[in-house]
Amino acid sequence: MLTDALPILIFSGNIQFSYGTACGWIPTEYKGIVTKAQGTVVSEIDGKPALEFYRRYLGDRPPTAKNPLVVYESGIDLLASPCYMRVPTTSDAELRSIQFLGEIPEQALVQITEIKSDEW
Repeated sequence: MLTDALPILIFSGNIQFSYGTACGWIPTEYKGIVTKAQGTVVSEIDGKPALEFYRRYLGDRPPTAKNPLVVYESGIDLLASPCYMRVPTTSDAELRSIQFLGEIPEQALVQITEIKSDEW
């Protein structure tokens, strides 16, 4: 801490500047098409209960905010499609459905994500 001072930083020569941004979630290989949804509740992915889709990756652990879905609404061209993420909030073991914080439309391509905290 300085008082009555003016810190100065001088650069000379060629200066390169760069920055990057990331969210930390990386899509896994698990992709599916939402076949039954109503509002924020997804009942089926690929014609099977939504919980089964998550269990292929998570095992018996319930869906949590650690593994949101990335949602592609406009087809299967992942590089050209705008996307967004949806976080699971609750699941219904009896109906085997999952409720998310936002709506997910039917026929959207979804992909489970995982966080790579060890790379940050």
